[in-house]
Amino acid sequence: MGTEILRRRRQEADEADEQKRRRIMLNEGRRERIEQRIMDEGELRKFLELFLPRIKRICLVCLLLDEVYDDHDLNSCERIKKALKKVGVESWQKAKRGVYDANSCCYRCSRPSEMCDMAQFGLSQSCSEPDVIFPTVMMGWLDEDMRMKDIVEEVAGRKIRNVHDLLKCMGGRHFEKTLQAKGTKIYAGWVRIMSENKEKLERELGEEDMDIDSDLRDYGDEDELSDELSEESEEDLYG
Repeated sequence: MGTEILRRRRQEADEADEQKRRRIMLNEGRRERIEQRIMDEGELRKFLELFLPRIKRICLVCLLLDEVYDDHDLNSCERIKKALKKVGVESWQKAKRGVYDANSCCYRCSRPSEMCDMAQFGLSQSCSEPDVIFPTVMMGWLDEDMRMKDIVEEVAGRKIRNVHDLLKCMGGRHFEKTLQAKGTKIYAGWVRIMSENKEKLERELGEEDMDIDSDLRDYGDEDELSDELSEESEEDLYG
């Protein structure tokens, strides 16, 4: 009888050890995935830091469409104007009015408030940065030649019926952080578009005479990115 009890206890102990080993392996795999995602986000943020200053001075939509892009910007792009006219929209600047949720981003440049020097103090109307985000995402869904409709709808989380539905859906808060910042779905969609076209941007724009964009550079460093890992307690990881 005593031998049987000891055997059962050893078996229970072995099973507990095996469960703990599996739990450790699962959580180590999760840790590796988090670390890889943080590394990928860090690389993408550095890429945007490098290229954003020049992106502001060109027409990003035309670059993505393999058209002439360096003799105008997004504000004066005829292709955008024609595409919007077809769906009854006068301009993307007017279409943007009232789209964003309160305090969800900078209403001028469309970046998360914490990335904009003005918006983080509630002074969006004083922001002088050009908006390269809103018109790019709008055209990404609207212009079939851009081949980015699926990306926009994936971020939206559903099919989009028309341009008005697009603005209503994408202007809301995106509850998942994008590059460690809380913004809108429009911003999240733009980051996805930039990520998908990283090689094209590097090839077209190159790296000569580019300054790091100070707003992105100052926002978030490697320690800040690794906060997500530090939030995992040893108890959560190892039981």
